[in-house]
Amino acid sequence: MIKEFLQSLYTLAIDMGYYMMIGLALVAILNIFMKKQWIAKHLGGSSIWACIKASIFGVPLPLCSCGVVPTGLYLIDKGASKASTVSFLISTPQTGVDSIIATYGLMGPLFAIYRPIAAFVSGVIGGIAVTVFGKKEKTEEIEDVPQVVEQETQKPIKQRTINSIKYAFGEFVEDISFHFVIGLVVAALISILMPTDFLISIGLGSGIASMLLMIAIGAPMYICSTSSIPIAIMLMAKGLSPGAAFVFLFMGPFTNAASLIMISKKFGKRTTAIYFLSAAVASIGFGLILDYIVNTYNISFAYLTQNLHEMSFSWWQIGIACIFLAIVLYYLIKKSIDFIRKMKARRIEIINPAQTFRVEGMDCGGCASGLESALRQESDVDNAEVNFEEKQLKVWGNIDSDEVKKIIKAQGYSIT
Repeated sequence: MIKEFLQSLYTLAIDMGYYMMIGLALVAILNIFMKKQWIAKHLGGSSIWACIKASIFGVPLPLCSCGVVPTGLYLIDKGASKASTVSFLISTPQTGVDSIIATYGLMGPLFAIYRPIAAFVSGVIGGIAVTVFGKKEKTEEIEDVPQVVEQETQKPIKQRTINSIKYAFGEFVEDISFHFVIGLVVAALISILMPTDFLISIGLGSGIASMLLMIAIGAPMYICSTSSIPIAIMLMAKGLSPGAAFVFLFMGPFTNAASLIMISKKFGKRTTAIYFLSAAVASIGFGLILDYIVNTYNISFAYLTQNLHEMSFSWWQIGIACIFLAIVLYYLIKKSIDFIRKMKARRIEIINPAQTFRVEGMDCGGCASGLESALRQESDVDNAEVNFEEKQLKVWGNIDSDEVKKIIKAQGYSIT
C-alpha cells in the first residue's frame, strides 16, 4: 500500500510540476501587462457588458479564492460596480493560465476548454443575478482593503519583467505551496484507500445528489484551481462522473468559509447569498451538461487513471518538474520556520512588546512574506509579523523605528 501511495504521489507530482512550470511562465507574462488599476477602469456600471468584461478579465488571472477577495475589494473600492465585481469574484478563482495548462496536461482538452468557458459564463450569470435581484443594503466598511502601489505601471518594462518573474516563481508559488502539496497527498490517499467504483456502489457516482455532495465538500475548502485537479481525477477513478468532478473543480477553488465572511461584510448578506447560489446553480448546470456530452458521444476518461500507473517521463520533464517541486519545498520550509518564529514571538510578546506600524500597499500574502523576510535579515530584529489584511506590521527587537520605516519604504510600501 505504501508503495502504491508513493507511486501515485510521484506520478502526480512530476506531471503537475512540469505543467505548473509552463503555467508559471505564462503567469509572469500576464502579470507584466494586466494591472488591477487598468481593470478597475473598465468595471464601472451594472450593465451586462461590464459583467462580461469582468469575467473576461478574471478567467486568466491566477488567483485562488482567498487571493481574489482582496483584489475584488480593491476593484470595488476603485469604482467597480457590485455586479461586475461579483462576476470577477466568480470567474477568477475557478481557473487561471496555470490551471488551464495543468488541466490540459492531466485531464485533456475537453476539461481544459470547458473550465474557462464555464468560469466565464457563470461569472456573467452571477453579475446579472446581482443586478436583477440585488438591492442596496447596509454593509460594513472593511478597513483592511488592500491597496496597490499606483506607480507600478510606470516602472520600465525591464523592472516590471523582473518583478513579474519574482511574483510568478516566488509570491505566487508561496501562496499555493501548502495547498498544492495537500492536493497531491489527498489525491494519492484517495487512490489507495477508496475502493474502485465506491461512489457508484453507494449511489453517488452521478446525478444531482453527487453534485450537491461535491458542493458541500468543495465550498468550505481552501483549495486552488490547480491543486483541485488531482483530487478530481482520483474521485473520477473511484466512480464519480465527469460532471460531478467538474462541480468539485468549480466549487473547490470558487470560495471558502473565510472569503464568504469577508464578502458578506463588504457586499451584504443578500448579495453574498446571490453570489453563492448563482455559482452553485451554474456549477450543477454545467456539470449536467458535461455528463450529457460525455454520455452522448461516449467520451472515455479511463486514460486519466491509467496514466498514473503507465506514464513514463523524459529526463527533461522530470528535471523541469523537480525545479518546481524544489521551489515548493523551499517555501514550505520557509513557512514552517516562519510559523515557529511567530509562535516564539507570541510567547515573548508580553515581556518584550512589539513595535506596531500600519502599512499601505500590500495586496497579497506574498507581499507580507516579502516584507517579513526583509526585516528578519536585520540583526536587531528578533521577528517580524505582517497581517496584510489588517495592514499591520509588528516588529520585535532593538531596531529603531526610523530604520523600520526605511525598510518598509524600500520594499515599495508606505506608512500611515
